[in-house]
Amino acid sequence: MEDRMRETVAQYTRQGVHRTATSVDTLSAAWLADRMEQITGGAAQVRQKSFPTRRLTPSAGSISFRTADGSTQTIDDGLPMFDCATYTGLEGISGKLGFAGQDCDIAVVRYSDSNDPAPTSEFMQARTSSRHLAVIATCDSCSSGLPVVNAQRFLDGGVGRPTLLLDSKHYETLCKAAERYVDAHLVASMHQETAEAINVEAEVTGTDPCLAPLLLITPRSGWWNCAVERGASLAAFLEVLQMVAASKPKRTCLFSANTGHELGHIGLHHFVSERPSYMKQAHVCIHFGANWGSVHVNEKDRAVLLQISNDTLQSVAEKALFRHGLDYARFSIVPGNKRPFGEARELYDFGANYVSMIGMQNLEFHTKEDVESCLNLPLLVKLTAAMKDIVRHKMTEDAQKKTAADGLTSDGGVGDGGRERSRSRERAKSKL
Repeated sequence: MEDRMRETVAQYTRQGVHRTATSVDTLSAAWLADRMEQITGGAAQVRQKSFPTRRLTPSAGSISFRTADGSTQTIDDGLPMFDCATYTGLEGISGKLGFAGQDCDIAVVRYSDSNDPAPTSEFMQARTSSRHLAVIATCDSCSSGLPVVNAQRFLDGGVGRPTLLLDSKHYETLCKAAERYVDAHLVASMHQETAEAINVEAEVTGTDPCLAPLLLITPRSGWWNCAVERGASLAAFLEVLQMVAASKPKRTCLFSANTGHELGHIGLHHFVSERPSYMKQAHVCIHFGANWGSVHVNEKDRAVLLQISNDTLQSVAEKALFRHGLDYARFSIVPGNKRPFGEARELYDFGANYVSMIGMQNLEFHTKEDVESCLNLPLLVKLTAAMKDIVRHKMTEDAQKKTAADGLTSDGGVGDGGRERSRSRERAKSKL
């Protein structure tokens, strides 16, 4: 299994930059569909599900300003954000450079969370402030590098001012210029066109059509080559698919690898638009999240974030991790009364029962430095083995007893587990 998983991560990483609806994304979809066909040996229906979207391609990203000695300095390795309401065009805009919150045309600001910055953060406040014409931002969690911020407002058509992301190594230079309130010229230009994006599915039909299905999802796109962020969990996803296909399960198991993760989860939203009740009717939804197996996770470090909808599922997941050498010190839990991270949010919002597993400590997260050498293969194998145990348990357990315990009856209604989560949510609300 180790050799297979290593090769899967290598192939995925070497395909190139996995941004949604690009040529690499299209080729990667075909590659994934081929892999699914090969490993299931005809036991699964494999489909490429295309849907229309917007493809954004950065045209230019730069800022120029006067230095203290009177010369002009240009930084031209910036990346415009993918969910701005407006962009500057190639002509750019000119104005005074200052700090976010000041009366300045171009505001310098930092961000901490490249996954989903809070609306109340200084970064998001600057993006929507009428005091600024544009924003230039660097990440404060690294001294160098450019972790790209996810475009959470992509589906809404974008938000706020033209925003340019720069490598953190430029921060001190920008600060010195902003302190002097110098004249500056910023370009954040983006080319937009219609395109097709693709989700890839494999459905293993169960022997008992009366049983509620399992839904297994993972993102398959990202900002860069994404070895650990995406490649690792895709490798695990394929290993679990191979196990399920070989087992001839009672339940139908639907595997969906969705594009558009970095653009507000547009692939998962498309899945929901085609099957509006599937998540809620599923016996359990299982999310293979980001960063499975970072080289920065040592033997005693916390390695996993578990996001789980109820206590019964939590017990199953904990036992699976214990069996493969990951005790309580190695994982954290987001319980069902808290809205989770990543695609598990949609599972929560649609009232599904879910297990979500996300890796931790990927220091190269959302950067172009996330390459094959960043992979901790032994940890990835352990997490995959644990997930196999979870899936095997949910796939084979007694339907009449366990669907009620996990929150779904076989007709898609809410059982005891669903009421358990509802009570947990009400308790959480009462404490606010």
